[in-house]
This record gives sequence, structure tokens and C-alpha cells, in this order.
Amino acid sequence: MDDTQFHNQMDELYRQQVLAATAKRDAYPDRESWKNRTLVSAKLDPETFSKLLAYAKANGFSYNTALKTILSTYFQTHG
Repeated sequence: MDDTQFHNQMDELYRQQVLAATAKRDAYPDRESWKNRTLVSAKLDPETFSKLLAYAKANGFSYNTALKTILSTYFQTHG
């Protein structure tokens, strides 16, 4: 396979990937619904929020990654 064939193949695979993602997105009525499809929000008391910040900082996580880690760990241990 020469460079041109390789790049053509990669372009085609990328196009297929974009089409698959677009098909999923098109199932939602508008852009905001797509962006917020898994939005979770919570009002935390100051003590809990401070603990979340400390956990995120200690592990080099963003708030989002820290919450995902905490929740996935909880669900793994509590079914």
C-alpha cells in the first residue's frame, strides 16, 4: 500500500466515523439537547464541595473526572 492509498483509506474511515457520530446526534431534537444528553447537576453544601475540590486536586482531576471516578467506584462496590 503506497502513501496515497493509505491516506485515502484513512480519509474513508474518518468519514465513516463522522457519519456514525452524526447519526447518533441526529436522534436529538436540537444542539442543546445533544450537548446536555447526560448532564448531571447537584447543589452541594460547602463542606462536600470542599472535599470534592480537594479530591480532584489531589488526583489531578477536573471536577467532571473526579465526579465520574467517585460515581463509578460507588456503583462498582454497591451494584
